[in-house]
Amino acid sequence: VRGGSIDQNLIMQDGALVFNPSHILGFFSIFNPDIVSTSALYKGHIPANYGGRVSSVLDVEIREGHMDHTSVSGSVGAIASKLAMDIPLKKNQTSLLLSGRSSYSKYLINDIRDLDVARSLANFYDLQGKITHKVSDNTKLTGSYYQSKDKFRFSDEFGYGWTNRIAHLR
Repeated sequence: VRGGSIDQNLIMQDGALVFNPSHILGFFSIFNPDIVSTSALYKGHIPANYGGRVSSVLDVEIREGHMDHTSVSGSVGAIASKLAMDIPLKKNQTSLLLSGRSSYSKYLINDIRDLDVARSLANFYDLQGKITHKVSDNTKLTGSYYQSKDKFRFSDEFGYGWTNRIAHLR
């Protein structure tokens, strides 16, 4: 949030802390909209259970997979594609949600006539899974995992890469 430093903002996914919430220099969010259940953004009057952040809190919850039927959704874009699958492992008791996204911007960059840009690289992938098991009518056990990898390079001058890994059991 504008005006706050990085340590004054808190970003969470399924209750786990997210350190780097974007791909390709901020052009893509790490949150795949196809699998987000709810999100809450607090820019003031932040509840105390978020640990005293003074600028903002973004709390994103990933939805649970379907318990009764299998479904697959996805899309193909000019820069990135995504796929999400809901798989009931045990009908009305255990579900698995899997999601993945990947960019393939290299072919676009290669077509640019500027040699420095043509030698550049900007890509990412992310994988996500969430398993939900109903123990009883009032009790659920959920486990979620997120992993991503980003690479960025401008010509032969500079570049960097990073990886996110988040696991959470509730």
